[in-house]
Amino acid sequence: MNQVKKVLILTNDTELEQLPNSVWKISKWYDIDFTICHVINLEEELISDRIVYLPEASKNSGYHLGDKKPLPATLIKKHQDILIDNGQKVLNKFINKLNKLDIDSNSVLLIGDPVTEIIKYAQKNHFNLILTGQSPRNKLSQFIWKSLGKKISKKTPCSIWIQ
Repeated sequence: MNQVKKVLILTNDTELEQLPNSVWKISKWYDIDFTICHVINLEEELISDRIVYLPEASKNSGYHLGDKKPLPATLIKKHQDILIDNGQKVLNKFINKLNKLDIDSNSVLLIGDPVTEIIKYAQKNHFNLILTGQSPRNKLSQFIWKSLGKKISKKTPCSIWIQ
């Protein structure tokens, strides 16, 4: 039986309070390296255009009602910075929770498709276990869109614990 030495904890698609304190207490008995991971999918979350509305369409702007108009690059960059800042806040919240339990951990903020990036990171860094909470969505939403943990479990190079 392989001993768990490196655990990757996912903060995407989970409520942080669902991950129990007992898991953290186990770290006091075993020598486990925890890494907290959050992934931002900029392609999916970043807004790069907007819809032209009636007042703008009626001003001979060259756009028609309902057309898509690209946002200025500075606004897109600001939105990207906000998404990254929010991802860092999620990581910090989780790190603070671990610090209160006197547990050291690393953290990583990845950019890209969550499933792809998590699997690449887990393989590259030789994790034994990926730990994630259950999606906070209702059962119908989970059935239709699947949780991140379930998607990863089909492709992961290591064990996954979905709580």
